[in-house]
Amino acid sequence: MNKPASPVGFCIGTGPASEKTAIALRLIEASIAAGLAPSVFLYDDGIYNGLNGLSVKNSLADFERLGNRGVPVYACLNMAKHRGVVPENSHAGLSIQSLLARSEERRVGKECRSRW
Repeated sequence: MNKPASPVGFCIGTGPASEKTAIALRLIEASIAAGLAPSVFLYDDGIYNGLNGLSVKNSLADFERLGNRGVPVYACLNMAKHRGVVPENSHAGLSIQSLLARSEERRVGKECRSRW
C-alpha cells in the first residue's frame, strides 16, 4: 500500500530578485523530487512573486509552473491588500488567503508568525 506524501510548507518572504527566493524554489523542487507534498505561502515581500508583469529571473514562471504541477501557492491576504496584489493582477494559480486560515489548516504560517 502506498503511503501518502508527507506535507511540507514553505513560507517565502523575499521578492523575485532575492537569491533566497531562488534557493526556496530549488528546495521546493527537491521536496517534490523526494516525494513530499509541498505548499507555498507568500508573505511580506514574497507577495511580489505572484504578480503578473513582475518577472525577475523568471520567478513568476517558476511559481506558475509549481501551480501547474499541483503545488498550492497561497498569498497572505493582509500583505496582498497593502501591496496592491489582487486576483486580477496575480498569476492564475495564486490563492489569496489569510495567514490565520492557512496556519490553522496546515500550520504553514507558524514560523512566519514567530518572526513577528
